[in-house]
Amino acid sequence: MNEQLTNEQRRSFILKAGSLLGVSVCAGSMAAFLNSCEKDENKIVTATGTVTVNVASETGLQTVGDGVKKTYDGYNANKPVIIVKTGVDTFMVFSAVCNHQQCIVSAPKATGSNIVCSFADNKCGHEAEFSPVTGVQTVGPNGGAASGGLTVIPSSYNASTKVLTITF
Repeated sequence: MNEQLTNEQRRSFILKAGSLLGVSVCAGSMAAFLNSCEKDENKIVTATGTVTVNVASETGLQTVGDGVKKTYDGYNANKPVIIVKTGVDTFMVFSAVCNHQQCIVSAPKATGSNIVCSFADNKCGHEAEFSPVTGVQTVGPNGGAASGGLTVIPSSYNASTKVLTITF
């Protein structure tokens, strides 16, 4: 049982062992790399409930097409919302978190202008634009194709009391 390996057999064994070792090292590195891409598991708990806004006292909501950005502690993962006056007695509320890189978008800068994810405002933006009426993306990131939109947050408006109720 004392067999001698030929040089060719030894060389073949070393090549196969080296290949197996290389595959093992690469697989371990690839697993670590892919795990580093996982989202943060420490999710922010967001409260559910309602917030009321006295529209009569909000100067940025007096003209159709105007909008404001507001943050309500505990709601929307502590991220702001955009409130836009879309008609005489109608409003839309959107999460201000852009669907591309989770940057915070700006409220419309002028009456009737789009909601913009602007680099000038948050050093993260890519100039995507969203409709202030629907939240649908009208201009994609960096001028590319539009896709997706802002998350609509349910709301209702009581014209007699001039109170907007936002439901999170």
